[in-house]
Amino acid sequence: AVSKPSRRTGTGRSGLRCRFARGAADDWKAPAEDAPHRATYMQWPVSQRVYGYDGFLGDVQATIARAANAIAEFEPVILLADRNEHPRARRVVSSGVELWDVPTEDLWARDAGLLFATNGKDMRGQSLNFNEWGGKQVDRHDSRIAGRLSEILDLPLAPSPLVGEPGGVDHHGDTLIAHESS
Repeated sequence: AVSKPSRRTGTGRSGLRCRFARGAADDWKAPAEDAPHRATYMQWPVSQRVYGYDGFLGDVQATIARAANAIAEFEPVILLADRNEHPRARRVVSSGVELWDVPTEDLWARDAGLLFATNGKDMRGQSLNFNEWGGKQVDRHDSRIAGRLSEILDLPLAPSPLVGEPGGVDHHGDTLIAHESS
């Protein structure tokens, strides 16, 4: 069943709060990267430590906004950002981009976000225990994004002994290619 997110999680048109049952433990797989999906998740970068020199943060935010606006012409876009950043983001993203109150630091939603898995009937989230590429950046929020999305979407979050990022996992539905270290 699909219903609108609560006020605390976000507002907008996508209505992507989902409830899914748990399936058998051995029949889960990540859909192919080009498989149909419900939305594109993006992160609003705010890290002065990473982007805070020579006005670069503003340039990076403008680039993220342009990408979000372009994608939103074709499918729902969920932009994750601390609620205090929503006014700044809203000035540059279209009304087709939904803002969710999920604090972020960097822009890498593919790395910090969920790896979605399905058993053909149900869906769950998988966190790979993102650790900012081996602790190479300060992390106050990004390592919590997968868990936060799992809560908002009401998806079961499967435990993982792996430490890494979903962006380091390539898959086409049947074959998995992962890196050894980032």
